Amino acid sequence: MLGMPLRRPGDALFSESNRYRAHPYASSARQGDQVVLMDAKGTRFFGVDETGARVWDLLQTPQSIRELVAVLLTEYDAPSAQVQEDCRRFIARLLDAGLVEATPNDET
Repeated sequence: MLGMPLRRPGDALFSESNRYRAHPYASSARQGDQVVLMDAKGTRFFGVDETGARVWDLLQTPQSIRELVAVLLTEYDAPSAQVQEDCRRFIARLLDAGLVEATPNDET
């Protein structure tokens, strides 16, 4: 989806226990089934497909990886392990691009 380095699960910003949300200064525009995302600085643009657009919509409110995967599994016919891995990779790339921010998960 986004062609950039991938954060690893051990990175400080990437954690299964975090919640993620769209960065308040990132912006987006729809073009059919795709969404074009612009980073908070307004210097880089990224195109995402229909599934990426759906994740972006969900990230307008804080979501954990588990919550994102649960929603996507109800909407797409794909194996759970694949959805989880794809979601983790996509969130990691959004973090690297400055398009989302991570916050600790308040759920216990």
